[in-house]
Amino acid sequence: MILQECETLKQQGWSYVTKVSFLEIYNETLKDLLASKNNSDEKLGIKKDAKGGVYVPGLTLVDVTATEQVEALMERASRARSVACTDMNAQSSRSHSVFTLHMQGVNDRDGVMLNGQLNLVDLAGSERASRSNVSGDRLKETQAINKSLSCLADVFNAIGNKASHVSFR
Repeated sequence: MILQECETLKQQGWSYVTKVSFLEIYNETLKDLLASKNNSDEKLGIKKDAKGGVYVPGLTLVDVTATEQVEALMERASRARSVACTDMNAQSSRSHSVFTLHMQGVNDRDGVMLNGQLNLVDLAGSERASRSNVSGDRLKETQAINKSLSCLADVFNAIGNKASHVSFR
């Protein structure tokens, strides 16, 4: 729908460059879900830019011009995600994922340039280790998932309470 709207706005002088990225957070480690097989094990980290925003250096950005391309990339990335069987779920996602649509719009008629991004976040579900009957690697995954969800809840609480310091990690 977004890319279709970009086509409509061409009549008003707008042109767009659209790119997508898709990453997974698994056991506190970032994985590029769109990386080529040669670069799929590259260590990724989160950095702050000059304006205080965050980015992931080395994360694959793929140019897209059609909705079908986006759907194919999302499908490819989804197949690369970490999943496992637990007593609670036969196909349990063992990670969080972040799909980002990056856009730059330029209107040559008005001399305007706009940048934006849309993040679609899929959070792994919280599980009680005792109920899901996990051990070993599955237990470590469950603990990492629950820890990160707890930290996210702390961030939301701090923002909601207008805390002077919000501990992002």
